[in-house]
Amino acid sequence: MIKQKYKNIKFKYTSIMFIVVGILCILFCYIELYSKLEKKQYYTYTEISQEYYDKVIEKDTISSNIIPKTSALNGYAIPYKSTNYILGSIKFEIFNNNNEEIYNKEYNFRDVVTDENLFFDLSDIELIKNQKYKFNLVFNLDNSIIVNVDENNNIENKQILGFENKGVLKIIISIITLGFISLVVIFGLNNNMEIEKICVVLVLISGLCTIILLPPFTAPDEARHFYRAYDIAQGNIITDEFDGELGISVANIPKEISQLKYIGIEKNESMYVEHSSPIILDSLIDEFVRKIEGETETVSLNATSIINPIAYLPQVIFIKIGMLLKVSPLIILYLSRLGNLIVWALSVYMSIKLIPQFKWIFTVIALMPSMVILGSSCSTDSLLIASILLLISYIFYIKSKKSTLYTKKNIAILILLTILISAIKLPYIIFLLLILIIDKPRNWGLKEVLCIIGMLAVGIITYKIWSILGVRELPNEGSGIPTTNNIKEYIVFVINNPFEFIQLIISNLRQEIIPYIIQIFSGSAWNYSSDSLLAIINFVMFIIVSVKSSNLLIINEKYEKIIFLNIIGILYLSICFALFTAKPINFGSLWGMQGRYIIPIIPIIGIILSSNRNNYEESNSMKYIPILLIISSIVFIFNLINCNFMV
Repeated sequence: MIKQKYKNIKFKYTSIMFIVVGILCILFCYIELYSKLEKKQYYTYTEISQEYYDKVIEKDTISSNIIPKTSALNGYAIPYKSTNYILGSIKFEIFNNNNEEIYNKEYNFRDVVTDENLFFDLSDIELIKNQKYKFNLVFNLDNSIIVNVDENNNIENKQILGFENKGVLKIIISIITLGFISLVVIFGLNNNMEIEKICVVLVLISGLCTIILLPPFTAPDEARHFYRAYDIAQGNIITDEFDGELGISVANIPKEISQLKYIGIEKNESMYVEHSSPIILDSLIDEFVRKIEGETETVSLNATSIINPIAYLPQVIFIKIGMLLKVSPLIILYLSRLGNLIVWALSVYMSIKLIPQFKWIFTVIALMPSMVILGSSCSTDSLLIASILLLISYIFYIKSKKSTLYTKKNIAILILLTILISAIKLPYIIFLLLILIIDKPRNWGLKEVLCIIGMLAVGIITYKIWSILGVRELPNEGSGIPTTNNIKEYIVFVINNPFEFIQLIISNLRQEIIPYIIQIFSGSAWNYSSDSLLAIINFVMFIIVSVKSSNLLIINEKYEKIIFLNIIGILYLSICFALFTAKPINFGSLWGMQGRYIIPIIPIIGIILSSNRNNYEESNSMKYIPILLIISSIVFIFNLINCNFMV
């Protein structure tokens, strides 16, 4: 009795200690971000032309246009090059739509030189946001300089913009902080809360924050996924449009949809530049009230036109709702993301509820920044990974119940998950080999073999039917999608040169293993918002929950781990081969390999690392994981704000 009372007191004070530490960590993150926000005064906005040409200037006049991105235009910068010491002056003249001069100021050349730019202070003039102005730069120099101009003689420039609406961001940061502090207290005091409920709450809260704070088209391939989902919502289930010159499938969508990528600090009109840069907050706020006018624009569907429309069902439903309500393009994008998030959260909840053990492994994976980003974007990868998690959970569920696989319910569920996986990325149906763990090898028979072959056949047939019905034309070689007209050449090459192919894979893994880990555990899929702290927090947390997880009920034979290792090996080889076929045989490296392709393997790695401890020991050692997950989540969300609003 006394011993139990002592344990209860110890548990109570330990819980309070963890709550205090959690709150202090959150407050530290808040103070650091808030202080950075206070110091942030300016944005630098750049319009990038497809091609610039050198123009030599000495005593010349250049006429161009300027469209202020915000009403707080504090300055105008022009990149220049010179090998000489320059003296002279530059006159800056600005004219409104009526060709009336509204600004005329002469600058001494030496006064406007800053590093490699000529900077003109325009803080003493008020210009209207998004209104077009004409300006003249009259150069009167004693020696020549070189500036960049495009084919229309528009000079390369940068707008220096004041940071308006800073208060909005302060309010958002404060609300997020208070919300996560509340979660620390709730989860810290309630250790009996079901793991799946903890996970779904954190997934939804982190996901909703990410929907708003992640710039449009920043998630991997999100632009093309959103364009494809919008095209389906318009009624184009089969993509008929094809650009023969570029070798890609295309779609015609409202111009305002594709222009969402221009609300960042860079504007690049190239079709191949799909992701947004860090955000100008004022531009984001403006997009909430922007309407779709009717003008269309042709956009690329490269690599997404071949994906079965089933994969886009969550996004399409919510895009349709946005169309019916006639909301702005940005809100339609947010609705599309919301549809994906709801399906991701429900799938994660069901996966964790179903699986008898390894619940914390699945929870940590669901809350990795990479998965929060994918689950809160328009990417089909979240549905793919959700289907794989459900498949793994359901197979372990069958095994734990010691029931037969061959019931109508079990077969129907496995077929449905197989169809979903193959509809998105065919190689991942290899996870069906997990069926072999349901029974011991000595009990394997023709039924098991026929079941696996039948399931694999369902996946392949699903993929093939859509390839015949839905894919009108395939891209040219080198476009980034495996081509079918010469696939046999790659197979023959690998068969004849297996060691060269294996060496290519090993070389790639040796060079990229650290970037893969960072991408998986920090969410930096494109490497421009990388955060080593996030990667370390989530990697260490994954290792801890894996090692401390109990596998006593499910895994008690070596053959099961051998099956897991075979799945990892076969899947990785399949992914590598698919990427190998996307470029010419002599390309020399794997094109487009990213850490997110390996995420479906992570739960299997965690299960392999688990031990045969009992469930009581597991639950005791995992009590404070929720607080660590909350700290990881707020570090991730504040990192999003720092990377995307304060650059």
